[in-house]
Amino acid sequence: MQIREWSGKLLTIPHGEIRTIQNFNKGWMRVIERITVSYQEEPTRIKELLEKVSVICNEKLDQSLYRLEDEAVEPFQYIGITDLNPYLKNIGYEFCIEGLVKPEEYFETSRQVRFELMSIFHKNQVQMATANMFVHSEKLQEILESQPSPST
Repeated sequence: MQIREWSGKLLTIPHGEIRTIQNFNKGWMRVIERITVSYQEEPTRIKELLEKVSVICNEKLDQSLYRLEDEAVEPFQYIGITDLNPYLKNIGYEFCIEGLVKPEEYFETSRQVRFELMSIFHKNQVQMATANMFVHSEKLQEILESQPSPST
């Protein structure tokens, strides 16, 4: 059996090694978009912006949503704060929105959701998370000066 990765690499798996096969792309796929913003941002403001993004995505991407009997099963929605310092990569809150879409629309829909996220965040000047944290203190110099020198 041959399977092609997203990168284009072709994998060959001998039939004797295959025990079970499951198609996770059948029926629907869940778009999960996580975004990390600075701790300086007010969480309520970010929640409101992400709820707005969800409404925009549900309107613009309506035809991509997975439906049963003409009703969207799980339209895009704000999920919440999913981590406070994800992977220690970026300093900030991680928020999440998600929705169910048709599998053949998954990749394009994911790109469109990210575009809508960044458009709203840019328009509202949201501070994104950074890889560094700076501590500002008026007394920092005094504290450093009061510490014994390592050479004494």
